[in-house]
Amino acid sequence: MVADFKTAIVLAAFIAISPATTSAQTAIVLAAFIAISPATTSAQTASVDDSIRRLRDADVAVVGAQLASLRDSSLNDSRVIAELVILLDDLRILEKRMAPAGSETIQDRAWYCTLKLNSSAVPRILASMKTLRSDRAIQLALAAIARIGKEDASIFAELMPYTRSATVVTRSHAIGALDAVGGNDSNTVAQLAAFLKDDHPNVRWATVNTLRKRLDHLGPALEILIELLNDDSDVHVLISNHAAIPQKLCGRVAELLAEIGPPAKSAIPRLRQLMNSFSDQDVRVWAACAVCMISETAPPDALEVIGEVLLSGMQKKYGGNDAAAAITKLGPRGLPLVDELQNARNHKSPTVRRAIIAAFFAVDPEKAISRTLPLVEDKDELVAQTAIRAISSRCNSDREVIDSYIAALERFDGIYSEPANAAIDALEKLGALAESAIPALKRLSDNDKAPETLREKAALAAKRIEQP
Repeated sequence: MVADFKTAIVLAAFIAISPATTSAQTAIVLAAFIAISPATTSAQTASVDDSIRRLRDADVAVVGAQLASLRDSSLNDSRVIAELVILLDDLRILEKRMAPAGSETIQDRAWYCTLKLNSSAVPRILASMKTLRSDRAIQLALAAIARIGKEDASIFAELMPYTRSATVVTRSHAIGALDAVGGNDSNTVAQLAAFLKDDHPNVRWATVNTLRKRLDHLGPALEILIELLNDDSDVHVLISNHAAIPQKLCGRVAELLAEIGPPAKSAIPRLRQLMNSFSDQDVRVWAACAVCMISETAPPDALEVIGEVLLSGMQKKYGGNDAAAAITKLGPRGLPLVDELQNARNHKSPTVRRAIIAAFFAVDPEKAISRTLPLVEDKDELVAQTAIRAISSRCNSDREVIDSYIAALERFDGIYSEPANAAIDALEKLGALAESAIPALKRLSDNDKAPETLREKAALAAKRIEQP
């Protein structure tokens, strides 16, 4: 976080430029800041509650500056936690921005601070949530618990009332929080499984996700999951490879059944129906993947479905599918699809090309590097970066590998630095074995078009390789 002298500058700047800031507000902010500093005295501690409580009524710029200046050492103070939760209800704008990012509010900044808390803050967050007025504020608090929470039976029980909210998003966030604090046992699974019957698919989707790390204790929940293969509800997932395209709940269930494996053998008839006739290609892929993982050996017709979908839409730059992810999950069982994976290196979609890298290493680790090397030269910077990192993780120092890293350095065009950054990391990791890359690293360090950070990184790598 911001150091003391920087904090003082920030506060002074905000106070100076904010005409609405009164001397009384200034005193409140400074008193609160002093009170939560590590050097807090007992007298200051006694007054901190009032100071922080009144802080939310101060000028918006002052509140924003105070949030920005909070140090990590202060964040887990119980009074600070309570104030952060209260500020989740504060929609005053700190900074106006153009779409799509939108304006930053005090609510946003307070939430970012809650994500830096540790698990010991969860009880205080829960206690303070009772003061929140808006559904959105409650949802953000629950999302914070889902992010920082650890197993705790008492917290699990306290969260249960939020699963009965009339608001779907609140129920979904509550499920996420339960996932974080719930145990890996049959009792927890039984309680979570009840939400598989919620009347909204978003909640059912969230519940399916909670079962992924509890596969050894599914019990009766397995039969409910298999029933959900008949549920073709659409669910919009905010963070996914499919952006605005809705995903099918039955596809998500099929993916989970692939992880469960043989114990889900009673699902095969329905999975085969989805694999052969369902309209959504990703549902077909995950149904076929589940059939492969549940069966003793992967059936050729199921593998054929996955390969067919992988190579579909080859000319669509913005297309994509889950076939490569399914092959990655298959591991060595997906080896018969290696030809399809190699053909997919020519897919127009960078999303597909990037996904096949993990699949190469999953199905045949021994030959994965040679199959991945062509993607180091990919025109999409993220595909090239992913390929370099995947190869580097194997610490391979073959001549052709080092040459591919050097080529990535020399392809730097002054705009996209991701491949060059990854190549520098890979070469430095090899140390003296990458001596042949020193001239290229030095040229990059002298490149005026390169960002200063990239130039410095290249120079340091060259020095470390030269003098290990």
